[in-house]
Amino acid sequence: MLSAATLAVVLSTTMNFASQKPRSVPAAPPSISQPAPQKDVEAPVSSSVHVAILKRFPVLYPESADTQGVQGEVVLSVLFDESGQMQEAEVTSGSPILAAAALDSVKKWTIDPFTEDGQPVKVRIPLTFTFLYGDPVFPFIAGSEPASESAVDHVSLAGLSAAMLEHKVLPAYPQEARSAHLGGAVVFAAVIGKDGAVRELQTLSSPAPELATAARQAVRLWRYKPYVYQGHRVEFDLRIQVNFAPAP
Repeated sequence: MLSAATLAVVLSTTMNFASQKPRSVPAAPPSISQPAPQKDVEAPVSSSVHVAILKRFPVLYPESADTQGVQGEVVLSVLFDESGQMQEAEVTSGSPILAAAALDSVKKWTIDPFTEDGQPVKVRIPLTFTFLYGDPVFPFIAGSEPASESAVDHVSLAGLSAAMLEHKVLPAYPQEARSAHLGGAVVFAAVIGKDGAVRELQTLSSPAPELATAARQAVRLWRYKPYVYQGHRVEFDLRIQVNFAPAP
């Protein structure tokens, strides 16, 4: 984990998290330039697209990359099937360490299916992830409002999460787990909204299901300071660890 630097992972393709019904490929807003999908079998061809992501998984910066000081850009070529499920992904460019983190995330994504002549079709889309260390002299800004629109609306952070936590609720230790002397760390991959509320939690590891449930119920009530990236309030990804220590 980073100790003094802000870590950000920026997805270049515009993301819309609202669920929608299958639809034809719409044009992206004029102010945002999008990469064109590469044709794959029956994939539609368009000069610009708006990708609606219905299900995603947080992009977590690899701890090994932090240790080695690795940062930079990763480009993936991702094929989504007719139902919007990720079918395959390959690395076009980028560090293998960072590419592995991007692939781990993307393989769990689902997008709003693309259609051609009213029929769902496969589509291959290039996605670019930028892994970078923020300027440690420029920390997060709490409570600031966006100055204007921005194509970047989601980042991944490490190193500042403890300082950003404003409201913490301790989990209730399940009696069954306490009696059995079950303990350890429950680790989540989390998505924090622009308002600081916990929007999504994915369990990465847990010593016992009942501990994961108790930790989830508590973490859902946590609140973070809003994070402002390049003058704009954004959602962010981070790891959350909840420790259960049984009595000796």
